Amino acid sequence: GVQLAQVYAVDLAEVRLPLSDRQLALVDMPNSPAGLVTAPFVTFKLTYGEQHYYWQGKVVRTEGGLDVRNRLLYAIAEIETPYASDPMQPGRPPLPAGQFLEAEVQGRSHRNIVVLPRKTLRNGREVWVVENGRLARREVELLYKSRDQVFIKEGLKVGEFVVMTPMDVAIEGMRVHVRHFDEDVAQSASHVTNVARTN
Repeated sequence: GVQLAQVYAVDLAEVRLPLSDRQLALVDMPNSPAGLVTAPFVTFKLTYGEQHYYWQGKVVRTEGGLDVRNRLLYAIAEIETPYASDPMQPGRPPLPAGQFLEAEVQGRSHRNIVVLPRKTLRNGREVWVVENGRLARREVELLYKSRDQVFIKEGLKVGEFVVMTPMDVAIEGMRVHVRHFDEDVAQSASHVTNVARTN
């Protein structure tokens, strides 16, 4: 009745990936054996000392339902031969069971997405743009918000200038001077805005 040891496979490792509703909307999860053909690949990173080491894996299934404690769905990814050495990464250690990893999951492809710093977003769904030298408020539709960036799928036009500078006072229709990135940053004016042009 005494546990003597734990046995781990050396040919395959499984990693649980906690995904929120927002993250699930960006990836194709396999819902059947046929779905494994298009299941997303995953790049795992381990920081060991000051070095970064990587393993490649693939999502093979999801757990039965949401975790009632945190409302997350856990996807299961497999890494083949986690203990094997990699000639392209000299010194990479074996991947022990129980190790925490960073995971980058392959997402769906999207077209015509504008990526901006998160600080450009106002009131949750708005950005300031410059039209004919004046401020204009623009409501946008978000695809995703990360810690540092926002991914916008609707609401901005190609070639439009988006205000990047935090403003204490911003009034729609207020005249502003646009300072392009290649100008001397020492220039100043009463209402000077750094902008990013959408592509």
